[in-house]
This record gives sequence, structure tokens and C-alpha cells, in this order.
Amino acid sequence: MSERITVSLDPNIAQELRTLARREKVSISRLVSQAVKEYVVEKKRKEAGKKLLKIRIDKNKLDQAERELSRMREEEWR
Repeated sequence: MSERITVSLDPNIAQELRTLARREKVSISRLVSQAVKEYVVEKKRKEAGKKLLKIRIDKNKLDQAERELSRMREEEWR
């Protein structure tokens, strides 16, 4: 089921949207719905990528800390 949402657009963008909808033979509602869905999916993908990058950076810091700890332990036993 769809939910109705009202948006305000710049008149030039609204005209471009009408033209594009006619050209693609879809309703303005469908065109906007598809565009918003693509935007939301892309935004989520980027957020997930940033989280993975942060995890990787944190893992690199952890690996670096473990190496430093090992080095310090080795020096202690000499």
C-alpha cells in the first residue's frame, strides 16, 4: 500500500518531471516514487560502506596495538 506525501518543487524541476514522465510513459507519482526509492537505497548503501570502513580502520588500529603490545612484551623478556 502506498502513502500519499505532498512535496513542493521548483517550477522548472516540476516541468522537467512532467516531461520526463510523459517521455517514459509513467505517472509523475511513479517516477518520483522510483527516484526516492533509488535515493534511499543509495543512501543506505553509502552508510553501510562508511560503517564497514570504520570497522576496518578500527581493526587496523587494533592490529597495530596488538603488534605494539607484542613488541613491548618481547623487550620485557630480554
